[in-house]
Amino acid sequence: MNFKTTLVLVVLVAAVGGYFLFVERGRDRGPAAVEVSEDGQTLLGEASPERDAVRQVAVRRGDEAVVLFRDSDAWWQVEPVRFGVRSESARQIVERTLGLTWRERFLPGESADDDRPTLAEVGLDTPRAELTLTADATSWTVLLGRRMVDGQAYVQLAGDERIYIVDDGLHRAVLDETIRDWRRRQLEAPRAARAERVVHEHDGQTIELTKQDGRWYLDADDETLRSRASESRVDALVEAVRSLTISSFVADARDGLSTYGVDEPTTRVAVHTPDVGDGGRSYVLRIGAAADLSEREHYATWSVDEEMSPVVFTVERRGVDRLAVVHDELRDPRIVTTRPSDVSEVYIERADEPALHLVRDPDVGYRFGEDGPAYGADYTAASELIDAIARTEAVSYETGFEPTSEPRATVTLLRRGGREEQVQLFEDPGPELIDDDSEVNAAATYLAVREDERVAYRVSAEGLASVFAPLVAYRDMQLMNVRADDVAGVTLTRDDGAEFVFTRDEEGEWQLEGHASFERRAFDGLLAALRPLRAERWLDASAEHGEGFGWAVLTVERADGSPTVLHVDVSARQGAMADEAIGFELPRSFVDRLRDEYRPRTVLSLRAGEIEQIRRELPDDETLTLRRTSGGQYLSDGDTAVREQPAAALFDTLSSLRVWRYIDEPDDREDEPERQYVIERTEGDDYVVELWRLSDGVTAGRVGDRWFQMDGQTMDALYDSLLEDEEPVAYEEPEDVPMQVPVGDDTK
Repeated sequence: MNFKTTLVLVVLVAAVGGYFLFVERGRDRGPAAVEVSEDGQTLLGEASPERDAVRQVAVRRGDEAVVLFRDSDAWWQVEPVRFGVRSESARQIVERTLGLTWRERFLPGESADDDRPTLAEVGLDTPRAELTLTADATSWTVLLGRRMVDGQAYVQLAGDERIYIVDDGLHRAVLDETIRDWRRRQLEAPRAARAERVVHEHDGQTIELTKQDGRWYLDADDETLRSRASESRVDALVEAVRSLTISSFVADARDGLSTYGVDEPTTRVAVHTPDVGDGGRSYVLRIGAAADLSEREHYATWSVDEEMSPVVFTVERRGVDRLAVVHDELRDPRIVTTRPSDVSEVYIERADEPALHLVRDPDVGYRFGEDGPAYGADYTAASELIDAIARTEAVSYETGFEPTSEPRATVTLLRRGGREEQVQLFEDPGPELIDDDSEVNAAATYLAVREDERVAYRVSAEGLASVFAPLVAYRDMQLMNVRADDVAGVTLTRDDGAEFVFTRDEEGEWQLEGHASFERRAFDGLLAALRPLRAERWLDASAEHGEGFGWAVLTVERADGSPTVLHVDVSARQGAMADEAIGFELPRSFVDRLRDEYRPRTVLSLRAGEIEQIRRELPDDETLTLRRTSGGQYLSDGDTAVREQPAAALFDTLSSLRVWRYIDEPDDREDEPERQYVIERTEGDDYVVELWRLSDGVTAGRVGDRWFQMDGQTMDALYDSLLEDEEPVAYEEPEDVPMQVPVGDDTK
């Protein structure tokens, strides 16, 4: 590096150092010219107000003047236009102004030759911004000058000639953002709970929603259109307004709103609050033209009074689409609004049936009214009726409905506290066309009309079928409800010749007469079915029934000596009490208990290793002998290969043979069994299991003098092929036979 280059660098360093020394930090003013704050004194000093006392902030930047005002806890831009401001933005300006501490202060120089910076040099001859706080009729104005490169800035307090050096946080808040950055991006609309009226205009249609006595109504002033509005759907409409997010602010166009189509909006939603609390305000959203060719955004305005706001912004199309609703979408589709739990009485007048009157009773659940039948009411049926009425909703609507006939039914619900709700059901005069091309089947719908409306609700007839059910459908379905300890005896007689008589011994244990043991699990299932035994439905008293009753007769004797006798037609699942003519339909689970086998089902019970071999004998003297080795392999009496799995199943089945049910010796069997198994034991007599084909093709079994039928799993094992070249033999079983009977639990 030569001497000239070195000299140039020295001059440059001196110039930069001089710039920072005399321009950025001011010229050397001497100790007496500069006052330094050692403890961080605030700019406003002791007169500084509390943050919450500040009600107004005015900001002027060049030709732009903005005034912010705090109303309660919300900040608003009030000049030159009115629009909501984000509270955090306004609070930040207030807090940074009140918390502004100065580091140095000095009087400005009078000229460029002065050793102190002039107002022009620090940017305060024409301030970058002028900020005024107002609290309790007192104002403080701060002038913002130039910022320095080291995070500091110049300010001046109105009425004070001195220049202050402060942190540049206030400069960033005021100069780096515009009023559009401070404005709220969410529309501050009240919730529907605070509103008294909502007016919706879209595509030339106007919908007016009015709250009366806490309930929303559509077109309350038009008798032909007035109907209940859905509270949840009104909430959804108002929430659709509240949830709109402003994408961007476009203009504050007082005279050019037509440019954006908001002067004649495609959609207008106004939410009005009552003249209490906030003084009765109107919050109005107007949706204008599409903001782009793709129509992904639309122009809009938002006003907190009826006068149209000049602030134009854009919102996304998906938010706008949520506002496009029609009358029927806002109606309450329910035919009644009373909750089932609030119903104390239901009274139904019916054209083709006697009137139905049900009263909620704390002791029995429901009972019939004084003019009702003598028997008790069924709680479940009554509850399901009220639930059906409460959950019925319209599939379409008929406005201005004028009935041309008497109602098929009039439903009156009495609520707790005495209030009534009434709805009438009329024949649907249709067919009608709804939803453009879908035809409603008139036979499948009713028109429901509330007492104070002329809008008919088209509802499903199937869902209200219980309204027209006969009185007996609401009779108490409980036929019997006895605890096991209260039962002294049970007798079951069937037309297959079986009779099971259960009694208790001296110790209270159950025993089956004529048998040392019985199927305890099956008997426990029968007792459980009586706790309680409920009918599935009562049969019409005029229907022909009873001739088949008697397939099974169940007599339950209570400890007090009173018997209950039930006659059952198992095939029809219908029954009747011995002292009543009217019948009922029984649940399949109970009827199956009447068909169970209660005698010990285990016919053979052999210990492991007790079987020496099993000989299968078929017609024409065809014989196959199988034995099981100690290693668990199965061998035949010749060299023929044996199928291991079927052979194992056969040994397991015959060593513990359980039957489905016992039968009388059949008269229609063939002359000889179609196969038999001879079980040769290591000790004792052999057992022989015979399989007989009956005339109807069903197979019966016999061991000794006991005849029986077997379940599907047992039959599979006895008829499976044991050799590789054999085919399984087809067999038939009774229609109601199970695949597998329960595991053995013979017990006394």
